[in-house]
Amino acid sequence: MARAGEEKVSAEERDPHRHWVERKITQAAGGIREGCYEDTITVLAQLAVAPDTAAGSAARSATELLVRAAADMLRALAERDGRERSFAVRLTDDEADVSIDEVDPPVRATIRALLAEANGDRESADIQLDLAFLEPDDAVATTVALQALVWAVGLANTCEEQGVGFPAWLRGSTAQP
Repeated sequence: MARAGEEKVSAEERDPHRHWVERKITQAAGGIREGCYEDTITVLAQLAVAPDTAAGSAARSATELLVRAAADMLRALAERDGRERSFAVRLTDDEADVSIDEVDPPVRATIRALLAEANGDRESADIQLDLAFLEPDDAVATTVALQALVWAVGLANTCEEQGVGFPAWLRGSTAQP
């Protein structure tokens, strides 16, 4: 709610690139849902080299939207099942548990951002996202955005199966990148 004398500013006005970023996420999500992973990587690479948005790089903005959406879906699924709302992660490979310290730093920071956001600590989530995008490397930005997209699409699929709402822009589109 805006204070007296202040105008309420929409998300689009704060970041006019948000709609474009959401459209790119929708295209990338469509690629994952259709099994067209090359299309997904192409779209995410476009985000990595796109001009900066009000929130930083387009890839960081996309990752932030995806992390927030994934956290919202985690909370919604937990509430639906009556589960406690404290989230942690267990990392495994084909053979055993993996220490989070063994994960590449940008992906580790993205995992920590998701956990912080899911547990209601947006400030820590933002710090972790800043750490994930510390290096100005397009390949790293694409990888981080891809990881967040995979989580968000997986959660959207679970939400869809269980009748829990999720952002429409995660439904995916077959539109060309």
